[in-house]
Amino acid sequence: MGRDQYSRDYVTAVHEAGHAIIRRHFGLCGTDASIEPTADKLGWCEVAPTWCGPLPGPGRRTTWIYRYVVALAAGDEAEKAVFGGSSGGDGIDRENIFEAMKHARIKGCSHVGDDVWWEWENKARREAARLCRRLLPVILALADELVRSRRVSLAA
Repeated sequence: MGRDQYSRDYVTAVHEAGHAIIRRHFGLCGTDASIEPTADKLGWCEVAPTWCGPLPGPGRRTTWIYRYVVALAAGDEAEKAVFGGSSGGDGIDRENIFEAMKHARIKGCSHVGDDVWWEWENKARREAARLCRRLLPVILALADELVRSRRVSLAA
């Protein structure tokens, strides 16, 4: 079944559930996910730019930003895993990915947008896709709950 055969709420719920489940998988902070529309988006999941707990090992800043970028990419990647494509509703996510990556200090990256930069983002997207496929049953369960209740508290 193509994504146009699903309700807008369900597509949005899958997208937001992708963010939420991957965020929790990595231990990133955040509280709620919702498919209640706002002025500029159909739903949202709080993926706070803060870490809950200690970061492992050296390279902490880059590790945290990488995981944050993976969580931001997970909404779009969850849609691709479920519907075989994206609804194109990840504009704000892409803006947040861009802003986060400016602070990553990626080794070998000489400027924003160089080949090293894009490979790093593509690596994060591949990781998001892999995790979304692996955690798909949990993502779908949360998406179903979001469609039922419109907003879910995800506080630890």
